[in-house]
Amino acid sequence: MPKHSADVPQQQQQKSIASPQKLLSREEVEVIYGIAKRFLEIAACKGGGPVFVKVGRLTRYRAQDIEDWIARHRFSSTSETVGNKGRV
Repeated sequence: MPKHSADVPQQQQQKSIASPQKLLSREEVEVIYGIAKRFLEIAACKGGGPVFVKVGRLTRYRAQDIEDWIARHRFSSTSETVGNKGRV
């Protein structure tokens, strides 16, 4: 077993960081999933982003909620997006 986190490959570190039980900060979501922290801040106020958990004053995200949100936002063309309603 590696003694230091530097001995663990980057991909394994990310998987352990994003375990379903761990609540992720916006910074961690940005690093792991590539979703901008600023987008998450705006989406938390206006809606349209992944669901989140409030722990006191802190905003946290479950990895499964982020992954579910990403899955719901997959499209094969821009005409499928919600704003276009299939118009060509």
